[in-house]
Amino acid sequence: MRLPGLIVSDNDTLLVALEARYTESDDGFKDCLVYRSSDYGESWNRVLVIGNGYEVIGNPVLLNYHGGVALCVSSGYLTGEGGKILIYHSLDDGLNWSSAQDITSDIQADFTYMFVPGPSHGTMFSSGKVFIPCWQLETNTSGYGISYIISDDNIKSWKRINIDLDSSISDPTEWCMVECGQGVLYGNIRSTSGFRGEVFIKNNTVISSSLNKKLTDPNCFGSCVKFYHRPNVILFSNCDNSESRKNLVLKGSCSDLESIDFVLEQTIEVGIAGYSDIAVDSRGAIYIVYEVNYGLEPMMLAITSYKNFKKIER
Repeated sequence: MRLPGLIVSDNDTLLVALEARYTESDDGFKDCLVYRSSDYGESWNRVLVIGNGYEVIGNPVLLNYHGGVALCVSSGYLTGEGGKILIYHSLDDGLNWSSAQDITSDIQADFTYMFVPGPSHGTMFSSGKVFIPCWQLETNTSGYGISYIISDDNIKSWKRINIDLDSSISDPTEWCMVECGQGVLYGNIRSTSGFRGEVFIKNNTVISSSLNKKLTDPNCFGSCVKFYHRPNVILFSNCDNSESRKNLVLKGSCSDLESIDFVLEQTIEVGIAGYSDIAVDSRGAIYIVYEVNYGLEPMMLAITSYKNFKKIER
């Protein structure tokens, strides 16, 4: 099991989406599974299976939108030679799901080699606009970049926005985003530099982007969400180690429109970890789902709270 995505619905239902891989290869056959919990993570039921064991269904992205929840997946890899981007939605907190909506024609533009959504979760801004982070590859060996797809009509249609980053953010790929305020989007980006990249965007225009050398990273996905129970707090999780996927840490920040300073932290897993995703419920409980040892061990769920943070000593 790889690439977990996690959201909490408006009714405090937890949904986890993940890849069920039949091999250890990123490119091998895999299905997408969705699990649901209505008791704050105590028990889980599988509610959706996409794939039949002989397809490449992956890169799941869960999201909330006005009136429901949705799931975006790639069917194959979207290249000039094929692949699709599909959206499924549910109006009953993930119990039942629609048939696939193919949005490929909406967003298939100006890429050369490959385009991939997610993974993890999308973001609904206070304006009602919905964003899904994506990344692309210009050739089969080089030209990594990031983008997002956006819907301003409650996931009926989509368009793609490319993002130009500072060159210090080497080989940017998987990323996550939150709304800082006044329509400013903060993005936290995987790169091969040993540190996390960051970008601030407003009205689809980059305000600034740079490498954050306070955030070490072993070239792995990390997640971020807004913590609405306190003002100006963003949560961020990643493997805080420059060499290997271990020491999964949850950080908290005080934010403004042009800078993020993560001043709080708590350790979730001191040993081997991997990709993670975060969600927060109406009570303020913080959920972190994470993979262990490249999915060779069971997916894990940690539940914590804001009171468990400690100040980072620098």
